[in-house]
Amino acid sequence: MPDRLPHLLDPWHEVRKGLAAREVEHREHTRRPAEVRVLEQVEKDALAGDVLVDEVETITNPRDYATLLHLMENQQVVEAKYGRHNIVPLSTSVFAAGNDLSRLDPALISRFGGPKCVVHFKEYTPKEFLEVTVNVLVKREGVVPEFARKVAEAMLSIQTLDVRAAVHVARLAEDEDGLAVVVDTIRRRRQ
Repeated sequence: MPDRLPHLLDPWHEVRKGLAAREVEHREHTRRPAEVRVLEQVEKDALAGDVLVDEVETITNPRDYATLLHLMENQQVVEAKYGRHNIVPLSTSVFAAGNDLSRLDPALISRFGGPKCVVHFKEYTPKEFLEVTVNVLVKREGVVPEFARKVAEAMLSIQTLDVRAAVHVARLAEDEDGLAVVVDTIRRRRQ
């Protein structure tokens, strides 16, 4: 029983155990799941005072979710090393961003202060969408400005104000002929 006690008190134990198993998986695959990268950063940031979790709805492992809930509820981390444990009180603020509130556990939402603490951003205006999309395509994707503008305008023509969708279309299209094919395919699928 004493051998088990430290890891039972350590909310990070299961995360570390899961991360170790996922590290082996990482060696077999070229890309690690987003939740592994998020949780590695959560532990580091918690000790620094703030935790920012992007795409919080993608955390699907119940143990990882429980660890985050424990941190938010108790404001402490229990470190277990060499058969001993150390309770570290933290005044950690947790901030999260996500795209789909319906996929979040109500217990997590309540730790943020409930639905009143959820901020919804308004959709881009068409002018803002053009500006943001061109900027993202040119600066992040390396697309020529003229083609980036055509992609943004094509997305507006199919009533889409989703910058990520525009990035996917630009990647698929590669040129103006490809853009016409991709946009026509999207239109046909929507009918």
